[in-house]
This record gives sequence, C-alpha cells and structure tokens, in this order.
Amino acid sequence: MTESKIELYLNEHIFSGWTRLSVFRSLESMSGQFELGIAIRPEDDVSQIKPGSKIQLKMNGQTVITGHLDALSQVVTESSKEITVSGRDKTADLVDCAVIHNSYHFKNQTLQQIAETICQPFNIKVIWQVTEKGANEKINVWQVEPGETAFDTISKAARHKGVLVTSNVEGDLVFTDPSDTVVGEFKLGENILELELNDDWTQRFSLYRVVGDAEQGGSKGNQNQSSEFDGFEGE
Repeated sequence: MTESKIELYLNEHIFSGWTRLSVFRSLESMSGQFELGIAIRPEDDVSQIKPGSKIQLKMNGQTVITGHLDALSQVVTESSKEITVSGRDKTADLVDCAVIHNSYHFKNQTLQQIAETICQPFNIKVIWQVTEKGANEKINVWQVEPGETAFDTISKAARHKGVLVTSNVEGDLVFTDPSDTVVGEFKLGENILELELNDDWTQRFSLYRVVGDAEQGGSKGNQNQSSEFDGFEGE
C-alpha cells in the first residue's frame, strides 16, 4: 500500500509530514473527529498551531474534515518533541452548544426549516437529501427544552420523521435516507492494515426479568405483570 499524504490547512499554512492519523465518523456523534501526531525537533516552532483555529484536513488531496482545531498537546524531552493535535468538523458547535432561539417553540414548520433556524447562528449549512416526501411535511408543534443542545434537538426531530442526520467533509449538516446500497468494501492488506477483534462476556446474564406498571398513572407497580426470558435463547 502506498504511503498517504496527510495535510493540515491552518491559518494560511499547510502542515504535512504527520506520522499518525485517526479519523472517526459516527451517526451517533454527528460531528467528524480527527487526531494527528508527529515527532519533531525541540527547537521547531509550533506557535502557528493554535486551538480554535479553522482547519481543513486532506488526505491525498481529498478533503476529510472541515472544522476547527480543539486541542494541541506537546511532550518535550531534551532531544525530541512530540505533538498531537485533535479537532472536529463544524457541526461540533451543534454538539457542544445549546439552541439559540427566542421562544424555543416551532409551529407549522418542516424539519428542514427547524434545522436551518437552529443552524443559522452557527453558520452551518443544511443539506436535505431525503427522497421520502412525507419526511418534510410540516410539524404542528416542536418544543425545545431550554438548555438542550442543538444536536439533541435536531436528532430527536430527525428520529420523529424517520430520517438520518450526519455531517459531510465540508462540515455541513446533512439529512438523508437510510441506504442499503454497498458503496465499497474493506479488505485486509489493502485498505485495512490491522484488524482487532474482541469477544466480551461481561454484562451478559442468563435470566432477564421485565416488570410492568399498572395502567393507572401514579399507582404502585403491579408485580404480577412480569415475564422472564432466557438471555441465551437462540444461540
């Protein structure tokens, strides 16, 4: 496998020569994350690498992350210096920050409109790629809890409409349909250099008991409404 060229664009400078790279994307966390590392000389200046700076991370000329630098750590000895930088794409603001809205109340608006209103203060673009027509029908009332993060609000609204929400390499917020189309494959020795498998038996039990409550609100739970099932059934 050929060596990848990793470039970090930051403050009108291009930093390359990185020896370690980790990029993580997940539908659960929305915002893409990265971590880079390199060993340099103690006298090398890293003052241009400042947390909070806008960045764009590229691999072999292809953009991977567009966002901000979160952290810079340095380990310095008499003969060496090792730095590690990490950051996330622009949608990290939606994960960290509460919704900014006068009334926290949306009425007769579509999911796309709600998301655009929430994302506007953070200068994040919303891209709607959902093909299901009913997904963007107006929601009668959508209430935001004061202090609730933008990510939590948007994620709940997306689940309400049965669509997926994620981010792209430009840091835009993207709504899309679940897909069953295979777009690629992983092959050990080609695009996978190392594979680690773990089989964990902890938090596994032979018996699970489910206890239901009485139908009337506020009354004591009915212990008779219970059932048991074998946690290992079907294996």
